[in-house]
Amino acid sequence: MPKILIIMGNYSPNPSSVAICAQPLIDKMVSRGFDVDVVTDRKLIETAENKTINDINIYRVDDYFNININVLNRLNKVKTTKTLKKLSQFLIFALKGFYHIRFRNVFNKEKQTAGWLEKTVLSKCLELHNKNNYDAVLSISHPFKAHYVANSFIQNIPKPIRWFMFEFDPFSYNEHINKSARKRKKLFEDEFNMFQKCDKVFLTPELYDFYKKTPFNKFLDKFISVPFANMQPIEYGKIEKGIKFNPQKVNCIFAGRLYNDIRNPNYALKLFSKLEDKIHFSMLTDYNREEIFRNFAASHDKISLYPLQSPEIAIDALMNSDILVNIGNTVEFQIPGKIFEYMSTGKPIVHFSKLPEDPALKYLQKYPRVLIIKEWEGNDEQMVNHLEVFCNKYKGATLSYEEVSTALSGLDSESVSNNFVDTFTNLLKDKQ
Repeated sequence: MPKILIIMGNYSPNPSSVAICAQPLIDKMVSRGFDVDVVTDRKLIETAENKTINDINIYRVDDYFNININVLNRLNKVKTTKTLKKLSQFLIFALKGFYHIRFRNVFNKEKQTAGWLEKTVLSKCLELHNKNNYDAVLSISHPFKAHYVANSFIQNIPKPIRWFMFEFDPFSYNEHINKSARKRKKLFEDEFNMFQKCDKVFLTPELYDFYKKTPFNKFLDKFISVPFANMQPIEYGKIEKGIKFNPQKVNCIFAGRLYNDIRNPNYALKLFSKLEDKIHFSMLTDYNREEIFRNFAASHDKISLYPLQSPEIAIDALMNSDILVNIGNTVEFQIPGKIFEYMSTGKPIVHFSKLPEDPALKYLQKYPRVLIIKEWEGNDEQMVNHLEVFCNKYKGATLSYEEVSTALSGLDSESVSNNFVDTFTNLLKDKQ
């Protein structure tokens, strides 16, 4: 039974999109006989440090920045006298400033994981290796810090083992990160060195195609393209405190993170604000609510805004809505993993595509029930008409998972995960 150490951030209990996309691969490794330990971060003090879930041993190492900030945010909500409240607010403000200086200063390469200290994570990995004697380590990014830790781990163990990387998102070429040319050059050098030292690099098809056009093409013999593995049957239970929809409306929903630069919702909001009253658009997101209210205040009866929800509530909302809405990226080598989750539901999908090179198109165009809104064409009146017709036509219509997996043959989670584990197994056998 091969013993594998996986290093990744944001795995549990509130997984990121990367963790959600990686989960089927990890589950398949376990079902195929692998003994898997996952070292990840801990952002909440009440989350258990160690836990076994579905035969996966999870070891959480404290993210000191996020743990402390979450504690301070809770203290700020404690009811007390006005004088003590002002004093506590001053101290909390000062402590938050200290934590930002300590962990999120200009020298940190990834501010979002700056409190997940590399030395502490490395120490946990070495401790586990002394007990379990792993056959290989798999580091998964985003965050890229997982690769930094894996590199140090390999250098600090007496007997070398195989090191495999998995990149769902780019690092030095990530356009969402605001870095100077000098810093980007340093990040590129780091990424180049990691590719050079590891044995193989798994990466998405989009990233594979992009890296072929960069200096990273030197490592094409190490690159292995793996499609997203999260297109699978949706299992969910009814939730009492979920998002409630008006059954008299055609309920459209977007669930996920948005950004001003690479995934901006304003065009989608503009079109939905012009639709007939019976079509309602709900958004579960962390996007700037004030900006939405300022620009679309007159459409409050057509648009509902909710903060990001737990995975359980988000899935419940998707399954109880009529139409799923996806906001496309402006980056040709980054594809939202959520489109595979969307397709898994069998629900009709409206996709707002922002550029002809949109990487999601090659998947969504195979989906039997999709409307592609090409934002770059700019014909608002025609798009509004297409959107109204699509929403009214497909309210309540849902495809079976079998119909979806047939239309997207080879992209179902079972096929992708099995191919990944087959490849991983063969790599372990090949000692060269």
